[in-house]
Amino acid sequence: MTKKFTYALTAALLTAGVAIGQNEATVKQNNDFNEATVEQIGSNTAEVNQISKATGPSEKNEASVMQDGQGNFLDYDVKGHTNMLDADQEGPGNQAVIEQGTWHDGDFNYGNDVKVEQISYGMEAGDVEAAEAHGGNQAYLKLKGDENDIDVKQEGTANYIGGGMEGGGELTAESHHFFRYEGDASTIDMDQEGLGNGVLGEVHNSYGTVRTDQSGMGNFTLLSVGAESGLRFHNEIMVEQEGNWNRAGISQESNANKATIHQNGMGNTSGVMQR
Repeated sequence: MTKKFTYALTAALLTAGVAIGQNEATVKQNNDFNEATVEQIGSNTAEVNQISKATGPSEKNEASVMQDGQGNFLDYDVKGHTNMLDADQEGPGNQAVIEQGTWHDGDFNYGNDVKVEQISYGMEAGDVEAAEAHGGNQAYLKLKGDENDIDVKQEGTANYIGGGMEGGGELTAESHHFFRYEGDASTIDMDQEGLGNGVLGEVHNSYGTVRTDQSGMGNFTLLSVGAESGLRFHNEIMVEQEGNWNRAGISQESNANKATIHQNGMGNTSGVMQR
């Protein structure tokens, strides 16, 4: 399906030329074993919804989203298990909103695989003016369930991984709040390359792993493992920072946890609180 779609898109572009504009695509699929493919060029908005069926949560759905241009936006909602998302955004000012079910409603969310890659081409690592003009990449995460695999990779300037405003407010580039995850035995990997990267995360997880790898200058990571939803234990958080003037903070408020921070550069600061 993906190859046929690509060939058709290529043929259309060769005959009609490339139209750079505000594209919008909405895909809503119910039931199981569905496949959604979205490819966009320009200033794009894509919404993919794979959340329900008549008898309960959906399962074994696949979504692939490829956006190339400036100011791309992706909204992906899934509720169920063994679902997969592969999202690729290339260009400045990308935003991705990933939501796995409603908060405190994730009993059926498990075994999901989410991969998001955002690349701001045309912006050098130290190009502050370009970052102010176009904005960096933003990934807003609201994750729920067990045995999920979350992988977010960002390249460029002013990258940010976090969450929306408290109380369900509007998701904007200015709403820099913690992303939230609740579940067990999940792996969350976040990789950022460039200048002024940031990660804010609030995790409620047992037997889980959170890894952050940042390279560049002026990066920060703040990760908190709380116990508001009951005792969360045996978590491992690893932060790797390469460059100067980086900041890292880890807070773990439960038992049998492990925290590791490795910084290579000058002017770096770090803090770990375990209780």
